[in-house]
Amino acid sequence: MNIAFILPHIAFTPGGGFKIVFEYSNYLSAKGYDITIYFMTDHLWKRRIPVQSLRRKLGRFLSAQGPGWFLLNENIICKALFDIKDVSAHDVIVATAVRTAIMLNRLQDRSVEKIYFIQGFETFYADEEILFQSYAFPMKKIVVSKWLKDIVQEYTDEPVTVVPNGINLDIFQCTRPIEDRKRHTIAFHYRREEGKGSKYAIEGIRALKEAYPDLEVFAVGVEGRPKELPLFCKYYRKIEQKQVAWINNQALVFMCTSIEEGFGLPGLEAMACGCVLVTSDFAGGREYAVHDVNALVSEPGTTAAMVRHIIRLFQDEALVKRLSLQGIATARTFRFEDSAKKIEQAVTRNS
Repeated sequence: MNIAFILPHIAFTPGGGFKIVFEYSNYLSAKGYDITIYFMTDHLWKRRIPVQSLRRKLGRFLSAQGPGWFLLNENIICKALFDIKDVSAHDVIVATAVRTAIMLNRLQDRSVEKIYFIQGFETFYADEEILFQSYAFPMKKIVVSKWLKDIVQEYTDEPVTVVPNGINLDIFQCTRPIEDRKRHTIAFHYRREEGKGSKYAIEGIRALKEAYPDLEVFAVGVEGRPKELPLFCKYYRKIEQKQVAWINNQALVFMCTSIEEGFGLPGLEAMACGCVLVTSDFAGGREYAVHDVNALVSEPGTTAAMVRHIIRLFQDEALVKRLSLQGIATARTFRFEDSAKKIEQAVTRNS
C-alpha cells in the first residue's frame, strides 16, 4: 500500500506535530508500506523570491533533504508540494493540518482515500469558521485527544477516531530516582508562540530564584537563546530525544505553562522520566494530568498558583515521590507502539 502524508511547510526546526508524523511514517515504513512525505512549499519565501519557478526549484531541493533534526527511514520519499496537482498516485493521503486539508480537499481523484489527522485546534493558522468547514470535508477524521473529537464530531456525520499521542518508553524512562535529584531543579520547554505560555514560566522562575538562590533550570527550545530567559538558566537548542530524556532525569519538576495544546506531549514525556509535572489546565493536558493524583494543575495564564505548587513540592518529599511514581505509571499507558497500531488500522481500513 502506498501512503502519503502532507505537512504544511518544510520542517526546518523541531516541532511536536511534525515529530509525530515522522514517527508514524517510520513505523509504517518498517511495516512494509510505501511512504511519501510532502512538504507544502506554495508559501516558501514568497516575499523574498517572487519568481514562482525559482521557488518551485528551491522547494524541491530543500524538501528532498528531509528534516535535518529527525532521522527518517531511508526508503521514505520526501517531496515538495506546490500544488495538489503535483501529487503522485497514492492509495491513501493524510492531511496533517488545516492548510493541508484545504489543499487535499481540492484533489479530484476519487480512488484516493483521504484522511484528516487533526492534532490541534488551529486558530493560529485559520479562523474558527474555516476550521469548522474543514472538519466537514469528506475525509476520514483522526484526532489526538477526546476534546478535539468533541469539537470535530459536531461537523461530520462520520465517526471520529481518537488516537492519543504515544511516547517511546525505551527513550523516555526514569533512569535517575527522584530522591537522587537536586531538590530545587526545574525543566521546561520554551516556545515563542503565545499559546505556549512561556512568558509565565519565565515569570515563575524569576520568582522562585528569589526564594531559592540555588535554583537550577533546564530550558529546551528550537531557536536561539531567548533574550528574556534569565542568565542562570541552562538552555539547550534543537536537541535529540535522548538528550531531552536526560534533562528530564536531572530535574525534580517539569513546568508546563501552555494555554492551548492539542495534546501536550512534553509533559507526558517528562512524567515518564519521573519528573513531577506542574502544569496549566489546558485541554490537551487533561488527557493525562489529574490534579494531586499524578500532577499539580493550575489555571492557565497565571503564575502565582504554579509557583505555590512548586514551592509545595520543594518542601514535601513524600508528595514528590507519590506524584512521581504515579506520573510514571500514567505515562506507561501511552506507549507509542499502541498509538502506531491504531494509526495503522485507521489509515489502512477500507483502503
